[in-house]
Amino acid sequence: MSKAKSDTPLMRQYASIKGRYPDAILLFRVGDFYETFGSDAVTAARVLGITLTKRNNGGSQEMELAGFPHHSIETYLPRLVRAGFRVAICDQLEEPKLAKTIVQRGVTEVVTPGVAFNEHVVDRRENHWLAALCGGPDAYGIAFLDVTTGEFTVAEEGTETTAKLLEGHAPRELLLPKGARDAFLESCASKYRSYALDDWAFADDFAKERLMHQFSTASLKGFGIDHLKWGQRSAGAVLHYLGETRHDRVAHITAISRLRPSDHVGLDRFTIRNLELVAPVNEGARTLLRAWTDA
Repeated sequence: MSKAKSDTPLMRQYASIKGRYPDAILLFRVGDFYETFGSDAVTAARVLGITLTKRNNGGSQEMELAGFPHHSIETYLPRLVRAGFRVAICDQLEEPKLAKTIVQRGVTEVVTPGVAFNEHVVDRRENHWLAALCGGPDAYGIAFLDVTTGEFTVAEEGTETTAKLLEGHAPRELLLPKGARDAFLESCASKYRSYALDDWAFADDFAKERLMHQFSTASLKGFGIDHLKWGQRSAGAVLHYLGETRHDRVAHITAISRLRPSDHVGLDRFTIRNLELVAPVNEGARTLLRAWTDA
């Protein structure tokens, strides 16, 4: 593409959109390419193995650029997400030939480690959990959603049981309240790929309203979670996050159930790994899950 001058309409448009998604790598569609700029370009070049260049901004400063053909997004997007990055895909919203000035652009999807439908990102043979956690210090609400299947569960337990639930589900992404000052929540934030949401996303009334709207019900009694206040807050935060990442394909999420750890025998991640239930210890080995899905 042409020189990326910061005072051009194109770069002003880019800066405006990037400002709304500061925590994501912005793939900015320019003609037949998805371009990245600045620190995003440095990261994309390193993770994807693509060329990093620099262009003069019209002054003494230079801006890094890295891009790839738009038809290669199926190849490059999964690499970024699997590396743990949130990716905002910014597309051209009108035909360039019809644009009177600069082409209108906007983010059409935000793909994150826990929210992805792309078959090149998601392994359909295993659950792809997005989790949310709040509460403390005596009880914590935790919700798990697999957006690919619509399976949605919630629990409200103490520290030890909640830690085991997290370990057993191994969420791809964990949502937490931004203002939380709790030792357990802070430890989980460092242990899992986490993303902080504003405190109001975990508010009681907000969560209940989101859940009832999703399931088209007047209460949550039918799901057996009406008394799980912390659990409801976490579940509501999950639904809110789907909206924030521009995922409106939620019609398949039709119910939520209570997760009762006492009804199950749990396996820690070391046992799961050593038995090769889900992932092989040695490359190319056959797991129990693979044997079952191939049967």
